[in-house]
Amino acid sequence: YCMYEGTDVAIIACGAMVYEGLVAAKELKKEGISAMVINNHTIKPIDRATIVEAAKATGAVVTVEEHQIMGGMGSAVLEVLAQECPVPVEMIGIMDRFGESGDPDVLMKAFGLTGEKIVEAAKRVIKRKWYFIFQISTAGLAGGLLNPYKGLLPAGLSSFENLPRAPVFSASAKAA
Repeated sequence: YCMYEGTDVAIIACGAMVYEGLVAAKELKKEGISAMVINNHTIKPIDRATIVEAAKATGAVVTVEEHQIMGGMGSAVLEVLAQECPVPVEMIGIMDRFGESGDPDVLMKAFGLTGEKIVEAAKRVIKRKWYFIFQISTAGLAGGLLNPYKGLLPAGLSSFENLPRAPVFSASAKAA
């Protein structure tokens, strides 16, 4: 369910990461970015309606979980979005590695499970959102009846011209 309303990006989190999502939303608000925070408390059954509604309302999603991304909540959210409302997504969670034991706060930072990392992911996905919408526009699809992004232009822009272009990274560039 929605715990914090927003229009620029949806942060879909579970467990302890919901708190970090709320922290990130408040930080983003200071920078003029409106972030919705969804508490996705179950994966099965997954709340398809809330996920799709959030994606349509914001056009960009960040998933946040304190466990493995592969086969976890982020993957389940991506399945829903791929079928019903494809939007740019960033995923935060454990990146296919073994867990460790230790102080919880130290481990959360070590695995990048912090409000700060959520803020960074939100900014990345918002840049990709505008690039994604620009691509739809230039392909002639923006005015179509099936366009879920209609009306999502940033304030002050009357067309898709002059939208900031997000950098395109190759897999090797991300690893560097």
